[in-house]
Amino acid sequence: MENIEELNNYNLHAVQEKIPNVQEIQGLLETLLMSESNNKYILPKNIDAKAKILRTLYENGPEERGELARILDISRTSVYENIEPLVKEGIVKKVPIQTGKRGAPRRVYLPMKFTELEKLAKEKNVEIAHIGKYNSGVAQEIPNIQELKVAIRELLNLRDIAFCEKTLGSRAKILEILYKEGPATLDEIKDILDVPKLKIYNDVRRLVKSGIIIQKILKNSAMRTPKNIYCPMKFNELEKLIGKKPRAPEGFFL
Repeated sequence: MENIEELNNYNLHAVQEKIPNVQEIQGLLETLLMSESNNKYILPKNIDAKAKILRTLYENGPEERGELARILDISRTSVYENIEPLVKEGIVKKVPIQTGKRGAPRRVYLPMKFTELEKLAKEKNVEIAHIGKYNSGVAQEIPNIQELKVAIRELLNLRDIAFCEKTLGSRAKILEILYKEGPATLDEIKDILDVPKLKIYNDVRRLVKSGIIIQKILKNSAMRTPKNIYCPMKFNELEKLIGKKPRAPEGFFL
């Protein structure tokens, strides 16, 4: 438990190396709090309100929820809804403080140093740029479903991996999504295909085992837990591996 004077000193000497404006904070939060869906990045709601709360903490020092509500002229509920995502991501800490009085301790919100916030946003931008660059290299050519089915069959045969003919269609659809949409998580693939996640998992696992799909771990300091993201082999590399351009034999249909 902290002493309020110590917190104020921390804020004055460590956090306030620079007091950023709302626009600077909002730009960093957009990077840190965005979520990914189908290789598209979605911003959280009320990003401007979150930026104003964080700006107040940088300017005023540690504050309780009620005091933030008073300064910003918003409800305590609104403060809670907008600051909790910042607490969850480690951008703001909720700190109990000593008051010398009996009863439950007061809790104030303490912001991360602004220089550290900038560093986290930069790291996440690097990860986003890396995935985007990878995808642009893969998608030089987007094969059709029949080509993918034949390619999967030939590669599995080449590597002596048993497979069921009935599963080729669903696996080809997964691979087609990765070529079209770029690297994706299991949940993102599931949302596109609208099939049970276990089915997606089993098909993806076999494709990873064959080497057609590469499993990467997407992780940076801004994430609480790493994500598994699946990237397809470049199609020209797949063609080279099986020794020819995969074409569907006559009478072969999906």
